[in-house]
Order: sequence, then C-alpha cells, then structure tokens
Amino acid sequence: MLNKNIKISLILATLSFIFPVFIFAAQVSIKSDKNDVSTGNDVLVSVYIDTESDSVNAIDGKLIFQTGDFEVKEIRDGNSFVNFWVERPHLSNEGEISFSGITPGGLMSKDRLVFSVLLKTKRSTDSTFTIKDLQVLKNDGVGTKIKANVSPLKVSVSSSATPHSNFDVVDSIMPDDFKPTIGSDPDIFNGSYFLVFTAQDKGSGIDHYEVREGFWGDFTNATSPYLLKDQSLKTKIYVKAVDKKGNDRIVIVSPQKSSPLYQQLIILGIIIFVCILIFKRKKRNQFL
Repeated sequence: MLNKNIKISLILATLSFIFPVFIFAAQVSIKSDKNDVSTGNDVLVSVYIDTESDSVNAIDGKLIFQTGDFEVKEIRDGNSFVNFWVERPHLSNEGEISFSGITPGGLMSKDRLVFSVLLKTKRSTDSTFTIKDLQVLKNDGVGTKIKANVSPLKVSVSSSATPHSNFDVVDSIMPDDFKPTIGSDPDIFNGSYFLVFTAQDKGSGIDHYEVREGFWGDFTNATSPYLLKDQSLKTKIYVKAVDKKGNDRIVIVSPQKSSPLYQQLIILGIIIFVCILIFKRKKRNQFL
C-alpha cells in the first residue's frame, strides 16, 4: 500500500512539508442549511474554504463530531475545489472523516466547497463539528504551510425541530472528461509502469474507477496509481469513471509502443477469418 506522501508526489512533486513557513490566510468553515434539526432526520454538513488573498493548492485534515449522535449516510465530493484526492473523504474512525487533496495550479476563491457529509440524527443533543490536524498549503512551489482558522458548527437536535427536506442529489450527467497518464518511478511498484488517473463529477461525485487492458476481457475495479499488467505498453487501456448515481465515462489510453509487424498481421488475419465465417453463416442461413 502506498503511503500518502508518495501519492502526493505522484501528482504534485513540488509540494513539500519540510520546514514550512507559517502565515495567516485561509479560513475553513463548517456549515449546514439549518442548525436546529429534528431527531431521526437528515442533516447535510459541508466543509468550505476561503483562501483570502492567497492561492492554495492542498488541504488535509479530519472532520470531527460526537460519536453516537449521528449516523453517516453518504459522503459527497461532487463540485469540490479539490481536483486530485490523495485520500478521498471517508469515515476513518467513529466520529471522524479524514480527507486529503490537492489542486495543481492553486485556487484563490471565497467559500469553495471541500466536501459534504449527509448524516442521520440519532438522539436529541447539542453537538459540535470541528476539524483537527488541519493543513493548508500555499501554491508557491515549496508547500508553504498556511495557518488556517477553523469556524466550527454547532447543531442542536431535538424532537420539536421542523423536519428537513429531501437531500437527494439528481444526477444524470456522466463525469467530466479526464486524461490518465502512464508513468514509472523507482520508489513505486519497484520501477514498473503504472497508470495515474482522476476524474471530476460536479453532480453526485465519483464513486469508483474500473480498468480494462486490451479490447477483450472485463473491467475490474481499480485505484490510482494502478500497476499495469502489460509492461510492454503495447496494449490499449480503457479507464472507466463511475459516479455515485451510476453514470460513467470511458476514456482510452493508446498503446505507447507498437507491436511487431508479424503480431499485427496475425491479429488482422484472425479478424478477416472471423468476418469470413460470419459471412458464410449468414449466406447459409438464407438458403435454409
């Protein structure tokens, strides 16, 4: 399993966590559409970032809430400012959602979504959502660490509160186009060739990826970086990005090296032979 730092170096090698310089800049806030929630109802909690006057290209941390107060139903990263998830937001422990992502080229914006989490309230209580182990990096080529302020969220859950509306996401659009890249590194897969890919989905968010090497065969679930089975790089690669509503987009990576002429002739001969068989079968059926 690749550790987080190696994954980051795959996507943005210029980031560095060594001897960072602290400056005051970004504001990270946690918000919900309503702070008074009915018991047994859903609440959508979202994390936003305001980069103030700086360009930011990385964020890392943990969203913390009281265990036993909420049940996590779904984590959404659709329309996030993050382009590449090093660690996609996930429930790492009870009452803890870990996340880590980067945006190559940086972002300077006010109140941009990082991710959201849909929770079901379990009991009447007053709860606070906050973020710990927060790291925000400036887009300056050396990974300068910004000391970001956190605005926590207080949610009051009671049986007397008005029930919320439906938070279901309507999404019938496939994920955005993306470009997988083949690479190699002595510290990753012992120098073997691998495929790096990531896609954005502005609706429900990316659910998973699938990869198929070659024209034949089935797609299999895959994560980036993906160790290529064909290390000769002579095979066409198909990468499928699937969002949380089942919409998918398939992109093709062309072979990096051409096959020898005799292999191409063999493949062409097989295709011609199959076409002849199909033609003869159809012709025979016409006379039956």
